[in-house]
Amino acid sequence: MKLEDLYETPQSIGDIGEDHPLNNRAQNAKLAYKYLADKRKKLIKQLADGVNLWELPIEYVGIDQRTNPPRVIYYVRYEVQNLGYIGRKAASQVLVWRSRAGQITSGLASNIFFNYILPKTGTIVTDYLQTKEGAGFWEDRINDALSSNKFVYYVNFLPPRVIKQITNIDELRAMRNTVWGDHQKYRQRRLIITSHQLKVEGEKPGD
Repeated sequence: MKLEDLYETPQSIGDIGEDHPLNNRAQNAKLAYKYLADKRKKLIKQLADGVNLWELPIEYVGIDQRTNPPRVIYYVRYEVQNLGYIGRKAASQVLVWRSRAGQITSGLASNIFFNYILPKTGTIVTDYLQTKEGAGFWEDRINDALSSNKFVYYVNFLPPRVIKQITNIDELRAMRNTVWGDHQKYRQRRLIITSHQLKVEGEKPGD
């Protein structure tokens, strides 16, 4: 019985199919043992008896040790990049994966996003590679951000450079065709959630 991959972020690193280690039962177990043996890991949350969320450099891994062998049930990888235009470093989640673990992983996406990754730089930005599921993920996170007094911005890094603040979810939904698309130009269009207010400048975004 294979694990299911459910994308929750703007970027998918290739296609995670049945041949991916996380989706292969034996390979998944090898990864679970590898992470459990990693001395750099730090326990940050007990999801249930025998199910723990571990922090490693640029990764968060949920492992279920109630099974024999143990299995990875949740995985997050992120990068930190320098956004020179806004003068800040920003984290970017490049992959979120989860198995069908029922309520055990419920709410983890938002929890890791806001309580663990965001505090590292104060800013999280979308990556240039996007999925439809990623758009939905970001709508959810922006909704969370706006209700918790965080700042949300659309940034176009191409001239004329634009930083536009988004103040409600309807504004974001109205900008879907501006923010997400298949054309090369979308690679320079990003959404930002930050704890810091940015200087808004430039024209209104458009195609």
